[in-house]
Amino acid sequence: MQYKFKLMYSLVGYGLLACPIAAFPISAGLTRLILGPLWMRTGNQRPWAMLMSFFWPVFTIHFGSLPIPRRLYTEMLADESLDGTYIRNTLKSSRPGLWSIVSKEMQRKGFDLPEMNEGSTATEFPSTIISPTLL
Repeated sequence: MQYKFKLMYSLVGYGLLACPIAAFPISAGLTRLILGPLWMRTGNQRPWAMLMSFFWPVFTIHFGSLPIPRRLYTEMLADESLDGTYIRNTLKSSRPGLWSIVSKEMQRKGFDLPEMNEGSTATEFPSTIISPTLL
């Protein structure tokens, strides 16, 4: 399990490093589309910097929040040992909204673990906010 943690650490680290690098050309292209090309001696650096300071973080956050299906994440969450139980309980208590999504996905894939909200052995009600569409 320790190898899986190390592998996940490197995958997440390189993924977070790649997000701003991938977002820069898109945000620069969108800024160029709106303002035109950057001319160094004409004083149009300020609008370019203003739009780039808006578009670059927006696209970086967007790329960082895209779901990435990885078998490694599924193996770590579905692990029957104490490490898997610890990961599931930590995710359930610290991020209940994310856990409800992950729990539904794991139930759809055929897992039945005691910490899952949909499982037959679930002993607690989910503590997430109720969607307004259900009311």
